[in-house]
Amino acid sequence: MLLVRSLPELLSARYPLSHAALTGDVAAAAEALDAAPQSLEEEAVPGFTPLFWAVLGGDAPTVQLLLARGAQHSAVLPPRFRWQVLAGYIASTYMSKAAG
Repeated sequence: MLLVRSLPELLSARYPLSHAALTGDVAAAAEALDAAPQSLEEEAVPGFTPLFWAVLGGDAPTVQLLLARGAQHSAVLPPRFRWQVLAGYIASTYMSKAAG
């Protein structure tokens, strides 16, 4: 459990876009993308792009921002996990629409 608690801290130091994606900070994600567009496909952990962290964080606006900026949803995880990313995106989109 300690790893999960320290993950945002670890990401924030070296991977600001992944950190913003995980924490659902759309403004910080846009700022990080403007400063370093190449970070869109940067893997904080092998196979774990900012899009993965946004889906894991369950924040639809951040997911939408990353997709709009060109994130490749098919490259988020190895094929056996891609359905989970899609399911997470659908769920976060549904929650965002239901709340709004």
